[in-house]
Amino acid sequence: MKAHTPLLTTLAAVTTITLSACTTAPVLRPPPAKLRDSLGGIAVVALTNSSRIRYQVPDSKADIAAENQSFELVTPRMIVGNVRGLGGGPEAAIVGAVAFTTPLLVMGGAPLAQEIRRAYGLVVADSAAAVATARTMMDTAIAPVRFEQLLRERLISELKQKSPATTLAASPRDAETLLELMVYEPNVSGREGINPGLRLSLGLRVRLVDARKGQELYYDYLDYRGAKHTLVKWAADDAREFHDEIARCLARLTGEIVAQLFSRPSDEIVGRTTLAALGLERRPPAPGSLGWSVALSTRTLARN
Repeated sequence: MKAHTPLLTTLAAVTTITLSACTTAPVLRPPPAKLRDSLGGIAVVALTNSSRIRYQVPDSKADIAAENQSFELVTPRMIVGNVRGLGGGPEAAIVGAVAFTTPLLVMGGAPLAQEIRRAYGLVVADSAAAVATARTMMDTAIAPVRFEQLLRERLISELKQKSPATTLAASPRDAETLLELMVYEPNVSGREGINPGLRLSLGLRVRLVDARKGQELYYDYLDYRGAKHTLVKWAADDAREFHDEIARCLARLTGEIVAQLFSRPSDEIVGRTTLAALGLERRPPAPGSLGWSVALSTRTLARN
């Protein structure tokens, strides 16, 4: 038994650390009633670190064909012609059978898996013309969009409807509290590859700030990730999917902001699954950061 003591000690230490990490993960509670009651007139201020929404242009068939120019497409007929030198032995029979049952083999210096992927890309990728048309349409659709301003307008409307008791100031100069929205890197993008699925994603920092003292009163950060579509699908029907997704993103973000800051009970914590169903994720507060964060201890779990 003594021989196993170091191992048992190590396992116990790892278990303790793991449980400690799981039970002390910081979570963000809504502001307490006392803070909400002290906010006074609120001005919504929108900021951004990007002047427009970026989007990714995927590979077209022409792009993939250009990459494959140095590779040889080998058909069954070519293979059979090249193995006649084997005579009528079993080797020739095997090679011939493989050739006739293989529609297309792509051979070259790269690994076979990569060659098959490129050949498959020629089939599934959108044509160069379709990509070019989609790009033009997305340029037209994105150019006038200022996401941070749309977010501000939608949030003010949401506050008036869902939290009518909230006092909105006419301007930041007249406000006692600033509700600051900072939008980070709005983009329609995805993984690199052939005809990839692209999604709208962005980060949003939300702060309540004392307008007189410049003191941060509350901090929150939300990430949004929407559904995937190809670039051609995003741009189809006058970029209908793009406009619908922008509206959907705005509705979900502002709905969560109003609920978290003004209407949700201060002892209620929204789970990740609930937020994920809306395409949202709340980043946990950094240690020592302000906000009404708490350590999610066993006692806290029991209380909730």
